[in-house]
Amino acid sequence: IDVGGVERVPADLAEMATYDLIVLSDLNARAFTEAQMMALASYVRDLGGGLLMAGARDAFGLGGYSFTPIEEVLPATFDLRRRRDRASLAMVIAIDKSGSMGMEAAPGTTKLDLANEAAARSAMLLSPLDRVAVAHVDTEVSWTQPMTAVDDPARIAGAVRAAEPGGGGILVDITLEASYDVLEGQPTQLKHLLLFSDGFDSEDMTDARSLVRGAASRGITTSVVSMGNGPDTPELEQLSRLGGGRFYIVDDLSELPRIFTQETIAASRAALVDRAFHATLGEPSAATRGIDFSSAPALGGHAVVNARPRASVLLGATEDDPLLLVHQHGVGRSAVFTTDLGAAWGRPWLTWDGYAALFGQLGRSLARSPERRDAQIGVTLEGGRGQIRVEAVDELGRVRNYLDLSATIAGPGGRSSEVALTQTASGRYEASFDADAPGPYLVTVRERGEGLVGSAGVVRPRGDELRGEGTDHALLAQVAALTGGEVREGSLDAVFTNRPPAVYAYAPAWRELVAAAMLCMLLSVALRRLVLPRRLAKGAAVVEGATKLAERPTTKAPDRTPALASRDQTDARSPPDDEQASPTAPPPSEAAPPDTLAETLLSRKKRRR
Repeated sequence: IDVGGVERVPADLAEMATYDLIVLSDLNARAFTEAQMMALASYVRDLGGGLLMAGARDAFGLGGYSFTPIEEVLPATFDLRRRRDRASLAMVIAIDKSGSMGMEAAPGTTKLDLANEAAARSAMLLSPLDRVAVAHVDTEVSWTQPMTAVDDPARIAGAVRAAEPGGGGILVDITLEASYDVLEGQPTQLKHLLLFSDGFDSEDMTDARSLVRGAASRGITTSVVSMGNGPDTPELEQLSRLGGGRFYIVDDLSELPRIFTQETIAASRAALVDRAFHATLGEPSAATRGIDFSSAPALGGHAVVNARPRASVLLGATEDDPLLLVHQHGVGRSAVFTTDLGAAWGRPWLTWDGYAALFGQLGRSLARSPERRDAQIGVTLEGGRGQIRVEAVDELGRVRNYLDLSATIAGPGGRSSEVALTQTASGRYEASFDADAPGPYLVTVRERGEGLVGSAGVVRPRGDELRGEGTDHALLAQVAALTGGEVREGSLDAVFTNRPPAVYAYAPAWRELVAAAMLCMLLSVALRRLVLPRRLAKGAAVVEGATKLAERPTTKAPDRTPALASRDQTDARSPPDDEQASPTAPPPSEAAPPDTLAETLLSRKKRRR
């Protein structure tokens, strides 16, 4: 279960398909985009999802849901034309038709087109008991539709939709004067002005406050819609407060139809019943089974809706007004609960034992049925057609033949269609459908009399440029020519054989070498200049001493070979030992100083002995 605000409502149909039931509790229609509304409607109609709308002051007609895709799938309508007990209403709708209203708000649709459509829908909500007038204003007031009884809403809507933009800015004072003059003499119980003006270019508001106060004292209420939040918006808001009406700021003009219909229903003062009542049991249903409603506390009030002809009224409110309605729409089910779920009017039910049982059973009856395990559904795209294939095999592996299957296809843009599946082989059923538009296609398969079988989907990519069109040989040849290569065709093995020799590229490395040299230089300076710990210093001294010894030149020993040769010659001339007396041995001469490091070390060793 996911709980949150409108930001948690799935943005598209594919995301909604992951839910079995969606509950909208007192959410205003302005919180939804048109795409979300269309997706919610398709979710119920085409995918078999469940939808429950509950609330009061921010739901149904007062929430701006009249003439929306969501209203189409609910078991109730929100217009009050058929109610005979409501007060009659005279209403003037004054629309800014200055030059800026001729700008496009959407492709092919101007701002004035949206405002005109909003006024036309407002007229469609009124009954012959009501009266309406529509004025388009710039520097003067033009009565596109003079005050008239709403006996032909289609004719009034057509006249309003034909209005075109003018020039200059809207003059508020003359608009108020003209509107109040028309409303003053109307034979209705309620009188109301709805002013649509530019928040950036509303001119001539010198006497506006006094005019609105005077009208309010005569029973005429005033509501204001500001196009954008501009410098004139605060004054427009003040006018709505003085006039006892409501104030709206709209940046996205596509919201205008919802705002105008919401305001029209609010002005009728017939959309709410603000008094306590006890719920009464209606048609028997699984949602209300086993619940004792005689013990239920009183609820504080409810919204007023009209039940559709085929809707089931499970609980009643005051008089003939329904409290809980359900019906089947397409392959899904939807319900309406005309009070809140505990925020205000519905709070007494929070401590009632039957509250959890009622909404638990209601949720199970609305939720989408689980998919069966005895069928596999596949959807593919071939050209501009979608292909549906169902393999029906039960858990024991036995094929299921002669099934009566149909598929509902929910396409992009809220489009839907239905096709019958034909058996093409043992346990196999197939059908096709148009799928030429880009976007998602969700397919729901049902068996007649058995309900949901399963669902599957496929997406057609947006744009022809994403579709495969073969190999662009001209582009490949151009790339090969520019880069000095060649185009190779044939098998994949042929592409990677006989490749040209490898080509090496050299990159300069002087930066890295300079950086290494600078690092070595810094280390050398640090060893000489920094005071090192004793152990490190001793090690450095040994290294430095060894370096100096390695650099000292070696003294060459004198060549004694000539002396030895002279001595041999003397011995040859001397007589034998027996003929010559042995000479007296000469005194030992002083030892020559050592010439090499090795001799020095040897001499020191001998002296120590």
